[in-house]
Amino acid sequence: IIATAEYLLVDRVLILTGKTSTIATWSKEITKHLGDKAVVITGDDTNKEPLFKKAKKSKWVVCTYETYQRFSERFKELHPEMVVIDEADIMNNPDSLRTKAILNTNAKYKYCVSGWIFKNKRKELWPILNWLSPEEYPFRDQFTKDYCMNEEGRLRLKYELSHKLIYRPKSLVLPDLPPFDIHAIPVNMAPKEMEEYLKAEENFIEWYKENNQGDLPSGITMTKMHSLRRTALKPKFQKLYQIIKQRHQTPNKTVVFCTYIDEATRIAEDLSEEFKIGYFDGETSAKERQEIIDRFNNDPQSELLVMTEAGGKSIELVSADHLYLFNPVWTYSFKKQITDRLHRRGQQRKVHVYDMITQGTLEESIAGRTEQKREEYEKTVIDTFGYSSWFEESQESIIGLIIGDIINRR
Repeated sequence: IIATAEYLLVDRVLILTGKTSTIATWSKEITKHLGDKAVVITGDDTNKEPLFKKAKKSKWVVCTYETYQRFSERFKELHPEMVVIDEADIMNNPDSLRTKAILNTNAKYKYCVSGWIFKNKRKELWPILNWLSPEEYPFRDQFTKDYCMNEEGRLRLKYELSHKLIYRPKSLVLPDLPPFDIHAIPVNMAPKEMEEYLKAEENFIEWYKENNQGDLPSGITMTKMHSLRRTALKPKFQKLYQIIKQRHQTPNKTVVFCTYIDEATRIAEDLSEEFKIGYFDGETSAKERQEIIDRFNNDPQSELLVMTEAGGKSIELVSADHLYLFNPVWTYSFKKQITDRLHRRGQQRKVHVYDMITQGTLEESIAGRTEQKREEYEKTVIDTFGYSSWFEESQESIIGLIIGDIINRR
């Protein structure tokens, strides 16, 4: 993107990105390659007038989606010649105010950057394609009818995407990058813990059968499933602590990823007396988060970093080569994003990823479904744009499949 902007000799580039952590990455890369400093405008700035005045004299302006949504008219006054939408899959809901604001952004040159252009359904592509080429894809309903209803539409979309996307697998861009592997760490419950879990699972199934008639919002079911997942966590803490303490004698650094803030906080507190630990979650400010990351990467004494989903994107943790996923993640795309924090440019060692799976619980089903998606990804997406039907699974269908696994297992 940076090289393209220089080649096209554009006057001003506006970069919209999803998280404040990504802003730091863009700013660093712009300075690294060009020596220029980007004007950063975020929601943390109370008085933005001086920043907008400064932006009018700068070639590079970076902001978050939320900041752009709130001050879209002011950003339009900058008249950017190029607009870049980073993490463009966040536009998948065309009805959100954020997406509507982005769709009203115009420029001579438009670029979208994303590791996954859609996660569940092909129709999620419409906002991106509508923004990039409104003449070709003007109407959402027509897009769904033409491209999302059958195999013929899928193949047609595949062909059109091949002329609009640049797909660069990591193996091509970074041929010397060390490999990574994924291991499962089975965690067994004590008899009393398993009894407690099975009771909670039975209550969940009864609730689901009584309340789910096809109209129950997936968010309610997901909340109930999260409660069930928490009962499967108890034996993991001691297992993780044993592993971390065994690794204490090695020079390698370790990252622990958690879904829930309370479990991440507990892990960090329990290990803080024996290790120099970095910790951040969604409540950590962008500045403090970057300081924690820099300290972890640069301080030889900083051995362990514990983070929540806030760290899933747009940070670099190449000083570490061991990643423990305390909870199985729902999608392979997100698992890959987490892994890519370690397995990226600058990594000098083989990266080891460990899935901690509590045996005999719904975590096995979640991990199994994620593995199926990984296998399908290897067969299809790596074949440039050979998207297949598993992308069509909605959140509701994935929940249904996992619940079906639970019922069948019982």
